[in-house]
Amino acid sequence: MSILRVHRWLIALSALVSALTLGSYALSLHYFDARLQAQNYRAQISQGLEHIQRSLYKTNSALHLYATTGDIAQRSQFQTELTMGLEREAAFELLRGAPLNQHERLSLQRLQERYNSYLALSARIVDAAQRGQLAKATEMVSGLEFRSLVATQFDAALELRAALLQRLEDDINLLSREASLASSAALGLLIANLLLFWAVSLIFVRRKLILPLIRLTASTEQMSAGKLGAEIAHLDNKTEIGDLARALDRYRSTSTEAARQRWVRSGLADIGASLQRADTLADFAQRLFTPLMPMFGGGAAALYLCDTDACTFCGGWGVQEQALGERRFVLGEGLLGQAARDAQPRVIHDLPAGYLLLASGLGEKEPGVLVLVPLKDADLVVGVLELALFSAPDDTQWALVQELSEAVTPRLMVLQRTLHTQDLLAETQRQAHTLQLQTDKLAQQTADLATQQWQIQTTEAWYRNIIESAPVGILVVNEEGHVTLCNTTVERLLGYARSELEGQPIETLLPLDRRESHVALRDGFIRGTSHVNEGILVREVVGRHKAGHVIPLELILDRLPALEGHGRSVFAAILDISERKAAAEALNNANREQTAIF
Repeated sequence: MSILRVHRWLIALSALVSALTLGSYALSLHYFDARLQAQNYRAQISQGLEHIQRSLYKTNSALHLYATTGDIAQRSQFQTELTMGLEREAAFELLRGAPLNQHERLSLQRLQERYNSYLALSARIVDAAQRGQLAKATEMVSGLEFRSLVATQFDAALELRAALLQRLEDDINLLSREASLASSAALGLLIANLLLFWAVSLIFVRRKLILPLIRLTASTEQMSAGKLGAEIAHLDNKTEIGDLARALDRYRSTSTEAARQRWVRSGLADIGASLQRADTLADFAQRLFTPLMPMFGGGAAALYLCDTDACTFCGGWGVQEQALGERRFVLGEGLLGQAARDAQPRVIHDLPAGYLLLASGLGEKEPGVLVLVPLKDADLVVGVLELALFSAPDDTQWALVQELSEAVTPRLMVLQRTLHTQDLLAETQRQAHTLQLQTDKLAQQTADLATQQWQIQTTEAWYRNIIESAPVGILVVNEEGHVTLCNTTVERLLGYARSELEGQPIETLLPLDRRESHVALRDGFIRGTSHVNEGILVREVVGRHKAGHVIPLELILDRLPALEGHGRSVFAAILDISERKAAAEALNNANREQTAIF
């Protein structure tokens, strides 16, 4: 049963006992109050009945004196007593309203009847005395009827008083006993409630709450001090104490796991910080194993780098690196090659004697286990860590082993890329130096070429000036028969602008009737198929001015050698021989005239 349920039952029981205690106390107060009221009521009843008896006695005495003497003073006394009879009526009303039993009501009724009869007889006696019939009044007062009424009236009053007082006394005694019983019950319940409280405090609270809480507090303090293996009591308890103990046990498990994760993260952080300063693969191995191996209690370690075919020793810790420098394992060869192929961490127990000897300045010992940790980049194994330890790794150390690949592999890949980049940079720098030398040489060649080009351009400009300033017209025609060059003399001689001639057929400069036949002659000369294959051709031709008139010309032709970018071309020099023709014609005419004369 849970503590909460027991607590609720105890509270309910305590509330019940407290309610009964309060009820008993309230009942005792009620009985005491009822007894007090009964006592007051008895006193009132007793006083009322005594008042009635005294009033009857005084009224009877005053009436007797007045009836026998006729004294006015006695009459006044009688009237006064009779007036006070109103108070008797109030007493009767009080008695009639009281809770009377049957016998008491009959006694009250008889008293009331005898009192009424007494009043009626007293009225007759007073009336006789007022008329002066004192003898008659005396006779009536002394008569048997009056004395009998007075006697029975007193007897009825005494009987009623005795019965009422006796009953009221019995009621008061009963109420006293009941009030005493209620008080005793209240006191007993109060004592029982106190006993219940002390029993709950001593038995339930101490045994079920305080003592278990003290033990759980001690366990909590031990765990707070770092002793997570401390014993936790009451784990099998079915109450809330058991729930608390189990929660504390879960907290211990969570704390243990958190502490293990903190240790793993701290170790990985130390390893990561150490690896950031590595600048070579051998330095990477040293910086990896320096913080790692003390976490496993020392030993020896080696780092192997793997490619698609084999794993090669890279660096170690606590081993002779010169002896392992040439070690190489094909994938699947030996434990290390198989670990690289399986890509899963392995722990090898029961190493054979003489497998490896770990030595220090004080002594030497063989390792107990061998741990192989593949370093994976996605599905590719890029390296293997081989750890020779004195004892098998515990759960916390094994958690570190499983996290090593994710922490070490990226930094190893970064270092390899950095080294590869450095190699590429060195090669690039070498090539850049070579390229710089070639660039300098090319720049020198470019400068020389620029100088030569300038010289060529200068020479070309010199020759162009010569061509432009030549007194004869100069034309260059390509193998298609189009004009590619002409000077100003041609422009002046034939009337064409340079832009109008360049790119046009050479036949443009011939008369219309000779253009068609000249094409074959032109092609034959250019291609060397005419009757003149070599040397300079000098001949007279007729040219056509842009204006349409013909001009006699002397034509000098020569073939130009083919150059890069230019095919076969023909050089043509033309000279206007109009004046020479005219002079020759004049000379001929003169000769003919002279001949005719002679």
